[in-house]
Amino acid sequence: MSQRELADLLGLDRCTVSRLEAGRREARGLVREVYLALLLASARGVDLSAVLDRARSRGLRLLALFRGAYDE
Repeated sequence: MSQRELADLLGLDRCTVSRLEAGRREARGLVREVYLALLLASARGVDLSAVLDRARSRGLRLLALFRGAYDE
């Protein structure tokens, strides 16, 4: 998954994702939870592009899905 795709999923700027990956920035709160979940899923062999496709087909960002789940 590209930085752009990950940024789209998280609702972040691509530069922010680059900083996260380089360790120059630390994710916090819900973004951290989603980012770590995606890293774990990737390490377990989950096709993250499929996750992105499902999120796009619903017209939602993954972070929006998580926020909705937490807010209700």
